[in-house]
Amino acid sequence: MKRLAFLFFFLVLTGLVAEPLFAQTSDSDRARAILQKIDALWRSTSSVARLKMVVKTEHYTRTLVLDRWTKGKEKSLVRIVSPL
Repeated sequence: MKRLAFLFFFLVLTGLVAEPLFAQTSDSDRARAILQKIDALWRSTSSVARLKMVVKTEHYTRTLVLDRWTKGKEKSLVRIVSPL
């Protein structure tokens, strides 16, 4: 969680500092460039994640746990860990 908060803070700060660099481009070009940089930063060459989703309603609570691996943009694997 701290890593995600740090990444978000870093991206916001980078966006504020880089604002003058995009002064001559249109808004859509600037947005596309920012999103491509974020995607490249986030994706890297590979990633591993364990995700946990808890759904709570008035009548029940359900938990889903997933393991996720990616390598570049072409390869990805998602494994449901729980419930089996």
